[in-house]
Amino acid sequence: MLLDMIKPYQITHVRKDVDGQTIFFKVSKTVPKGTGFATLTMDSALFVSDGEDIDGIMDNYLKDSGWML
Repeated sequence: MLLDMIKPYQITHVRKDVDGQTIFFKVSKTVPKGTGFATLTMDSALFVSDGEDIDGIMDNYLKDSGWML
C-alpha cells in the first residue's frame, strides 16, 4: 500500500508556458510566537521546465528558503 505524503503546500493553478509551466502555490508553516504559535502563509509562483519533476523542484525550493524542513 502506497501512502501519500502530506505536503505543506497547495498548488492553486498551473499555467502552461512556452518552455515549461508556471506553478502557482500557497504554503504555510507554524512557528513559535511568545507563549503560543503563529501560522505564516505565502502565495507565490515557480517556473518548472518541461520534463522536470514538479514535486522535487517544489520540495527543494521550499527547503532552501526555510519554508520546509
